[in-house]
Amino acid sequence: MYEIGSDFVTGGTELAARARSVCVVDLRRNVRVEVRRGHDTAVYRCTVEDPVAVARARRTFAVRDLPRFLARSGSVRIPGLRVVLARLYVPSRYSHPVFASDDDDDYTEA
Repeated sequence: MYEIGSDFVTGGTELAARARSVCVVDLRRNVRVEVRRGHDTAVYRCTVEDPVAVARARRTFAVRDLPRFLARSGSVRIPGLRVVLARLYVPSRYSHPVFASDDDDDYTEA
């Protein structure tokens, strides 16, 4: 994706000469992001829904370092991304997931 003026556009390398910057956005679906917070581990599934919004937000902490952002804030509101908590592991003597909706039929590992 190329930043030309104030717009982000996709296209071939012929746009590179006119671009102010180039932004690479990962478009894989349901990318697994594991976040450790203390002794707990949260597993998120992330999909870019609006690549232009992600490109515009690329300098924000949330987009620059998604795992650290999720570990610090716990928030899942990020421009252009769908972030879903898939599984939360809380240590216990039985070591079982507290929240589990991580259906392998619905998600693909990336």
